[in-house]
Amino acid sequence: MNEKKSVLIGITGGIAAYKIATLVRLFKKAHWNVIVAMTKNAMEFITPLTFETLSGNPVITDSFERSLPVYGSMEHISLADSIDVFVCAPATGNIIAKAAAGLADDILSTTILALKKETPKIICPAMNVRMYENPATRDNLETLKKRGFIIIEPDAGELACGVEGKGRLPREEVIFAVTERETSGKALSGKKIIVTSGATVESIDPVRYITNHSSGKMGLAVAEECWRLGADVLLISGRDAVPSLTVPQERVTGASEMKEAVLRRLKEKGADLVVMTAAVADYTPEKTESRKIKKGEGGLTLSLKRTPDIISEIKKTSQVPVIGFAAESDNVVEYAREKLKKKGLSLIVANDITQKEGGFRSDFNHCYFVSMEETRELKRMSKRDIAGHLAGEIVLLFNRGR
Repeated sequence: MNEKKSVLIGITGGIAAYKIATLVRLFKKAHWNVIVAMTKNAMEFITPLTFETLSGNPVITDSFERSLPVYGSMEHISLADSIDVFVCAPATGNIIAKAAAGLADDILSTTILALKKETPKIICPAMNVRMYENPATRDNLETLKKRGFIIIEPDAGELACGVEGKGRLPREEVIFAVTERETSGKALSGKKIIVTSGATVESIDPVRYITNHSSGKMGLAVAEECWRLGADVLLISGRDAVPSLTVPQERVTGASEMKEAVLRRLKEKGADLVVMTAAVADYTPEKTESRKIKKGEGGLTLSLKRTPDIISEIKKTSQVPVIGFAAESDNVVEYAREKLKKKGLSLIVANDITQKEGGFRSDFNHCYFVSMEETRELKRMSKRDIAGHLAGEIVLLFNRGR
């Protein structure tokens, strides 16, 4: 929970201003204190009353129109001193130019100028593609980057003016996630982490394949939590694993392809940790047919062979620590402990696949953290919460130098 964290959201006059209502709700759901400041043009698109209702706080609208300021007699200074992070969304070319030039002619631009150096400042551009690509806007954004502002690149797609291009407001979930990252303390800053997720697919013929029930939700949660704590994360995912909005994600199909992707990343950029949450198939067909196998009168026998053991392959070429996952239907902790020792893992997360309302494809799980020193049971909770606990273990692992 973030009960003590406060965010100031500056809203300017772009069509995407209406989307900030959803952003405010995301912050409130996570127990943030939300203060909203609006330019005059922003109020042409959506009313201050909307944000007062959603945030539970008065909305700041102008420096000179109220006889009794809500947030102190020198409101722009009081606001700048009281917040943990500043977010400008949508950020028009006008406010970006003002911030770059140090202009201060309304409550929002004045507050930006008064922000403390250490306060994270996040800018979310949203405008017509030609305005965004204009050299003046590009130069202004580069100036802000050099001064420590965090720029969230706009999305591409159909814009309000009807043209296609880059200029859409980044998704509200992305803005919220970046804000959380910039205020997390970044306990994993400087660490490079590879996370695998989802199920591999082993083809039988052009139509059929062998796979399992993994959705990739657990791996996604782990990757995004490590990213939130400041790590440089690559998520290597099975073909059908759930996508990430914030973490770079490489798609693979079979176990061999996943192995090659992990080893290639280790060779090219290295890593401080590999977290193997993926449900990699243990077997693959001896032969993949190039044409569909026709249905006959009798049965069909498939000849299978073992897939490569990715953790063993990692250990052959690297000293990087590995955290593994195990899905078991009986003797869960005992089998996990055997796997921990056999594969030389730093930690293994063991899941009981017989549990109800948990495990594969669920948003919840009941698992055990098994290390050489102890076994820690995590009762049924969301996979996001489990990822938070695991990230805490990863921080401890690095602090112990393992």
